[in-house]
Amino acid sequence: MIWVPGLLRWARELGVSWEPNVLRRAEQGFSDGPNGEDEFDAVVGLLGVIAAALGALPTGEPRDVVVTTIEGWILGRAGE
Repeated sequence: MIWVPGLLRWARELGVSWEPNVLRRAEQGFSDGPNGEDEFDAVVGLLGVIAAALGALPTGEPRDVVVTTIEGWILGRAGE
């Protein structure tokens, strides 16, 4: 997969230590099977949380009180 080197580079820049089986799956581009997209989404999401926790990405809290108190928001995604 074309995006694997960038994903692994980003993880390295964040100082991520991989569980060996997860790293192997990432290096292989996850899978074309029914779980491949879920694996990718989970890893990218976790890297985003790590990046936000380390201050490498803004956490992106929206200014809308309804969103932050009722609806929720996604960590690291800029609010509108």
